[in-house]
Amino acid sequence: MKKLLGKTLLYLSILLLIPYSYLVWQAKQGIDAFLLSHDFGAEINYEWLLLDHTGNIVLLEVAMGEHRQEPILTADRVNIIPPSVFDLLGAKDAVIHNEYPAYISVEVLEGNTNVTEKLAGVLGLSYQPEYLDYFYPKQCLTVIQKEIKPLRFSGAANFTVQRTADVSEVKFKVKSLDLANISGSLKINNFSEGVTGGSFVSDFAVTLSDISLLQQNTQKCLAELDMDKQLFIESSISQQIEKASEHLLALEENAPNAVAQFLFVPQQIDIAFDIEDGKKFSQIPMDPIYQVPEKLGLGLILNSQPLNVIFDQVLSEALISEAIENKEPVDGVDENAAIAAKPIENRVLQKYQLKQHIGAKISLDLRNGKVVEGYIQSVNSRSVILLQRKFKGKTVAPFAFNDIRKITLVNPEK
Repeated sequence: MKKLLGKTLLYLSILLLIPYSYLVWQAKQGIDAFLLSHDFGAEINYEWLLLDHTGNIVLLEVAMGEHRQEPILTADRVNIIPPSVFDLLGAKDAVIHNEYPAYISVEVLEGNTNVTEKLAGVLGLSYQPEYLDYFYPKQCLTVIQKEIKPLRFSGAANFTVQRTADVSEVKFKVKSLDLANISGSLKINNFSEGVTGGSFVSDFAVTLSDISLLQQNTQKCLAELDMDKQLFIESSISQQIEKASEHLLALEENAPNAVAQFLFVPQQIDIAFDIEDGKKFSQIPMDPIYQVPEKLGLGLILNSQPLNVIFDQVLSEALISEAIENKEPVDGVDENAAIAAKPIENRVLQKYQLKQHIGAKISLDLRNGKVVEGYIQSVNSRSVILLQRKFKGKTVAPFAFNDIRKITLVNPEK
């Protein structure tokens, strides 16, 4: 009797393994077809594929990286959660014909990377440790942590696929003790064409909270250098202005203080992008850099305070052109005095004459064919700084003389 019972249980186990093995095989066919048919900018491999008791796909020992190179990203486990176990049937054919489930979730457990910059590059982002040099007080730069090595995280993403429009709406959450808690949403258009194919992102918004990297850096800076709040904020503002001046960037009027206040208590960053449909990040020209926020449709909120990412106060009232400083009167007439005495009218100006018209409205014909107008804020040896009305407020932007074809003085507005 015991032998009969044992054989019965054995046969039942074998019978149960047949549909399980078939579903695992179907899932593997679908996963492999998806990875082969989509270009993620790097290879994605896994050691084991299983199904758990709820029908979810479990990938173990996942690695992402270039062929035969050190992985850019590893994860102990990735869970792929379809609407139903029956969605695994014919998964390969579904991938080939771009017939994805209407809803699918992906969970990454114990993710890790030792090459944060490379991972950011694969994702179409840019991160350099030197970025923090632009904002932290100069005194802090020798004590703060700039590189994120290793970066450990866990996260989840929910994909809702609109089959007819080939659009995937994505909501995601990532938790990292080394960086921050990150949540957000986006749309992947032309989803079936892959990351480096014809797909592009729109309606992208992301929130960073519990920003441990910045929190730890600020506390370390305050403790090791014995800085108080006032000194920290003043030093941060000074560093931002210095870096902006070095690179001919402009800062929105309240930006330096807002950034410094945020770094002192870095709680939350909200970022929204409104990029032109069909345009990838790689297709957006990043020069001149002060126009990047306009091109990206970038909105930024630091600790609930809106901030325009536009630079302001570049070498304000400094580096007066040698031509105007040292110019000798011609035939007994001081040309600069004569210019100042003339009634203001539309006329072409030379760059050495701009100092005489600080605060006046001018029009710039740029070599790229564009025409911009604004009020002269300051002049230096390389550029004229214009006050303009943009982004629902006042901004100050530099225009290099090498990019200017003609400068015209404009009549005052009546």
